[in-house]
Amino acid sequence: MNKTTDNRYLISAVFFTLTCFYGFFPTVAQASSVTGRYLSHTGPTIVLEISISKPTPSSIIVEQSIAKSNTIQSVSPNPKKVTKNGQIKWLLTNLRPGKQRLTTQLSGQLNGNVRGVLRYRDPDSGQFTEVIITP
Repeated sequence: MNKTTDNRYLISAVFFTLTCFYGFFPTVAQASSVTGRYLSHTGPTIVLEISISKPTPSSIIVEQSIAKSNTIQSVSPNPKKVTKNGQIKWLLTNLRPGKQRLTTQLSGQLNGNVRGVLRYRDPDSGQFTEVIITP
């Protein structure tokens, strides 16, 4: 073997390794452009903060679940839907990089747990992405 052949094998091996890494571990290979965390999840106020980075998705569907024994007083921004089973759904559009807070005010202390789900199409890969948020 000569030096040129050795270099071709090396380049092929590196390319193959990177392709496998990105193919098998897409969530590790690229950071999510949308993340979320609960700033407040005890007491009567629930605050979910969503962080959006470039490139921004065209829209995000946000679902928040609380026990149906809770009584919702107000929600900001206005949701698309609030069910009697404790599901609150937002459709966020016209997104810009930064943070957005979703606030739910209950009539009393939060009974049970809270859980959030963010769904969006990744602008880079086109893949449908789901992010689960728990306190």
